[in-house]
Amino acid sequence: MNSILPVTIRNAITSDVAAVQRSAKMRHALIDMLVASGIKSTDFISPKNKESGSTATSELFAELKSAIVAGFSASDQSLLKLESKAAIAALKPEKAARRTYVQQQVGSRMKDYKNALKRREDAGKEEGNGAGGGKRDATTRLLDHLARAINVLRQESDFRFEVAPMIERLTKEVTLIKTCK
Repeated sequence: MNSILPVTIRNAITSDVAAVQRSAKMRHALIDMLVASGIKSTDFISPKNKESGSTATSELFAELKSAIVAGFSASDQSLLKLESKAAIAALKPEKAARRTYVQQQVGSRMKDYKNALKRREDAGKEEGNGAGGGKRDATTRLLDHLARAINVLRQESDFRFEVAPMIERLTKEVTLIKTCK
């Protein structure tokens, strides 16, 4: 029995995918901004423990965390502001569970940003100081650039030309290069 996907579900899926794509673009732009501002992956590690490897001051770490908290709903922010043990103990079980979940999400976002910056920092090391095992040959670098170009074409939509034929053309060029390698 074949079932037809209802239009409302199809539209919901499309909206969800578009939101994820926008989020990925925003994350990439944010990481670019953090790098340009001199923020390091180790700035997202708590400076409380001196042996943690953190490079953040207490103030910077608090500001990073505060910026993340500001992205949550007002009700979640108010749960996070509770500090007294009595106030926390007085929470209904579902509110206490929500508070715990939101605290975990804050930590998760801190870790996400730290890891994204770490990947960017490690990529820079591989290109510049030989940590990647030596310079890659020109063909490999060209293939990498073409792969990045194809990815940009797939992810962006602000082009003044037809994207599909360009992707097809670049894919053929990649195939040609690989056959001659």
